[in-house]
Amino acid sequence: MADITVTCQSCGKGFTISEFADLAQVACPACGKPVKAPQQEDSGKPRLSLRKDSPAGASPERVAADRPAVPADVVPAGTRLQLPTGRRGLSHVAVGWIVFLALGAVMGAVRYGGFVSADTLALIRDYGWCLALAVHVFIVWKAFEDAVFYGLLCLLVPFFSLYYLFLISDRFLLRAVVAGMLVGIGQDTANVVQKTATETINAVSGWIERGAE
Repeated sequence: MADITVTCQSCGKGFTISEFADLAQVACPACGKPVKAPQQEDSGKPRLSLRKDSPAGASPERVAADRPAVPADVVPAGTRLQLPTGRRGLSHVAVGWIVFLALGAVMGAVRYGGFVSADTLALIRDYGWCLALAVHVFIVWKAFEDAVFYGLLCLLVPFFSLYYLFLISDRFLLRAVVAGMLVGIGQDTANVVQKTATETINAVSGWIERGAE
């Protein structure tokens, strides 16, 4: 039980009483006059007010405790979200362009600059499509990570993986690497795809013709 110090407003003497004592029945031990309730000073802190739907007699502390806590990460209504200054986005774009220019220059020099032997150049022409296929599989995998719908389109629709990478995805570094590699293997891969598609169409057409006889 805590005690409080009360100052008599008549004689100015102070004395200590219990905090639960009824001031209406307390008299000053020095002058014998009744003691008035001390006026509480305003501390400057915001006070809680009772809600209209609060039960009668409920204390402000209890009302505040009953209210649901607002998460710290919730943005108040009317507050405008401020995006980052863009420094990170610009750095991603800059790194992507640097990677594309460097890798594209190397791949172009190897494929068209005459810096490699004829045997190495023949390997690039014959098996460059294998590297392109591996890149396609990797893009399909990343598309499935972003959304199953995009992954299925990349898997089933021809060349949709390139459309997804360059026009939908925001993977700047992967986009730069693929674009740089296509400088060296893009033409040979297109030739292989065209040759394979032509042979497949001819085989299916021949099979249909033989079946109709």
